Amino acid sequence: EEIDSTRVKKTEKKVKLPKQISALLQAFMADTFIQAIDFADSLVLYGDHLYEAPSGLPSLDKCKVAQPGRYLGEFRKGRFHPSHAWAMSLHPTNVKRIQAYQSSNPELYRFLQGETVPTTHSGWTLVTVDGYPLGWGKGAGGILKNHYPKWLRFIYDSII
Repeated sequence: EEIDSTRVKKTEKKVKLPKQISALLQAFMADTFIQAIDFADSLVLYGDHLYEAPSGLPSLDKCKVAQPGRYLGEFRKGRFHPSHAWAMSLHPTNVKRIQAYQSSNPELYRFLQGETVPTTHSGWTLVTVDGYPLGWGKGAGGILKNHYPKWLRFIYDSII
């Protein structure tokens, strides 16, 4: 059977984010990134969870999907919490605050265990190891609160 190439696929309708949600996202991005990110109407909100959908995504109406694109984060308690997936997809030169570690630094291992670490930063901070993104921390009062996913944390006694 021949396929009709003139038939247009129905693409996912991009819904404008509610003003309050959009304002929270814009405030996070202005505070966190050196240069504004233009998502070109590719943002999709599922409940409180925000995704960046690929351009040309077919309509997902009546489809069950785990994720309609890159998971950016969640809106909770009047704030935006960025996702680990977003942190892992960033280049450190695009972020205002970086807590950079070398792989031999014992403080890195404290962070990987889920502990807080000292910092001079205030606000969302990208934690890197040897120049590669590792995850988020949130600086306040000289302490970097750990936002490394619990399922990635490990028990560390010492390096042998």
